[in-house]
Amino acid sequence: MSTNRTVRVFYAVVLATALGGSVTAAAAWLDVPWWVAVGPIAAAELGGVVLMRHANDRRKLGERAFAAMGLSFAFAALAVATNVLGHAHIGMAAFFGGFSALGYLVYLLIQGAERRDALRAAGKLEDTAPAYGVWQWVRHPGITRRARLLAQAGSLPRGASLAAAREQVRAERRQKAIATALDKLIREKAGPVMAEIAVNTYDVEHIARRIAERADLDGYAALISGDLTPAKLAGEKPAIKPPPGDTLTAVMDATTPTAIRTVTDAVSAPSPAPVMTTIRRPAKKPSGRRQMTAAEKVTAAVTKLGADASLTALMKEAGVSESSVLRHRPKPPAAVNGHRHAQEV
Repeated sequence: MSTNRTVRVFYAVVLATALGGSVTAAAAWLDVPWWVAVGPIAAAELGGVVLMRHANDRRKLGERAFAAMGLSFAFAALAVATNVLGHAHIGMAAFFGGFSALGYLVYLLIQGAERRDALRAAGKLEDTAPAYGVWQWVRHPGITRRARLLAQAGSLPRGASLAAAREQVRAERRQKAIATALDKLIREKAGPVMAEIAVNTYDVEHIARRIAERADLDGYAALISGDLTPAKLAGEKPAIKPPPGDTLTAVMDATTPTAIRTVTDAVSAPSPAPVMTTIRRPAKKPSGRRQMTAAEKVTAAVTKLGADASLTALMKEAGVSESSVLRHRPKPPAAVNGHRHAQEV
């Protein structure tokens, strides 16, 4: 027996039980034979099912069918109330009322699955997403939710959808960082008014996406990998012999990004020969006064202070050393008749 047939048989048994309880309750409540009450009760019991089937058919066509769904719920509630209120015994009321509600809920499940299958076959509903597991949802709920949406939109398996979701998150973060830097650059280069106009006129995120797409990844990878050689990591400076002719230019063009190559060309260009400028210093003007010698300074000090001045006073007045004073100081006169006419200091 197929699954659909098993479900339908189960539903028939549940419906028959609920219908039997409703008929016996209505017969006792209305005081009529059961064969009199079976018609109206069957219509009330099956009214909710018929109206819900009609609502599902309209929903397959894109309608909402709120009226049919509301009337279906009302019929189902009437059937459950008949089973609950129509039996004086609590056990029988709960038994038959539960079967009546269970029959309606089982039908809702069956019709809901059939409606989704029909919409999916018509291309109006996405395919089911793969199962990601409880641990994946607990660890990365945002990534998993994004992967589920991508899987439904593109029919991706579990691994591919998770990888696409992670790459999408990385791209969004990268574009956001570039857009922030670009916004800052525009506001620094332009005035406040022009920057506000530019930021609100141009799509900064679209420009950031184009910048990321045009990045010379191979050039930057070659440039960085060139600095990660064992010799450079060890601190050695090997002598590199550049290829002659245009080979060096071809190698640089193939491995260096455009921006860095421009700076390299500017740095490697030969600098112009320095211009030699002769600085003429002004000639020293001859001084009008002749510098006095040490002897002249001592003589002038002796003339001013006297021959009997002390050695310290003469040194201070002449501004010379003690040896200069002793060497250039006038000698005292010789003794006459055994007497000296000046006292030596």
